[in-house]
Amino acid sequence: MSKQNLIEYLLNPKNWWFPLLIIFVISITGVFMMGLHTYTEAPPVPDFKDKSGGIIISQEDIQEGQMIFQQYALMEYGSMFGDGAYRGPDYTAEALHYTAVFMTDYYQQQLLQANTDQTDLLRLGISEKVKAEIKTNTYHEATNSVVLSEGQVHAVQTLANYYYQVFTNPQHEQAFSPAGYLTDPAAIRQLSAFFFWGSWVCGTERPGKSYSYTHNWPYDPEAGNIASPAVTIWSIIGSLGLIVGLGIVLYYHGKL
Repeated sequence: MSKQNLIEYLLNPKNWWFPLLIIFVISITGVFMMGLHTYTEAPPVPDFKDKSGGIIISQEDIQEGQMIFQQYALMEYGSMFGDGAYRGPDYTAEALHYTAVFMTDYYQQQLLQANTDQTDLLRLGISEKVKAEIKTNTYHEATNSVVLSEGQVHAVQTLANYYYQVFTNPQHEQAFSPAGYLTDPAAIRQLSAFFFWGSWVCGTERPGKSYSYTHNWPYDPEAGNIASPAVTIWSIIGSLGLIVGLGIVLYYHGKL
């Protein structure tokens, strides 16, 4: 069958089943591959510990926080990993950004307490230190644990207080509406643990790679998240592929 005859065959309404079969095969294969990689390459849900081995956030805290996120339907307000509604923040992006901010504040305060002049060089040093600590993956598979730096431990604690204010203080600039929707301190702490885990997934580098588990999404220079070359290239290829594909379909539709 020649190329011209094949195109005419595919565009013939009587042969509707064949293009549909091709679409089904491609779609099901794609969904299967995405599902497979979702489970085989999923980031861990570890215990987060300080340098002395004390547990700052447990695996159970993260899992309970996820259940609270679902129980209170917060995905209908904000989003997690970019998936959800857009009336509120993406909690992974927000938590990652505030983690970087709180870590920076912590180290700057340390310099003040040490009576050290905060020159531009020192500020730059703090910025690079924060990025390096966020990017460094200290996950230990044998113990399913991550060792946090002093700045990260401070960020976890400050982040929990931030979300407590968001959900319980109507005067807060990011106050959740309606007021009083979630007030249990323990539940908010676990929810904050879930958000911090999401920020860790987005910020820390995947083992053996130079980008995070989410390919450095979301974009946040303060946390060291800059789009990797692969993301940029494939975004361009995907956009061009869509335009070229639509052009080919419209061309043959008009011609035949």
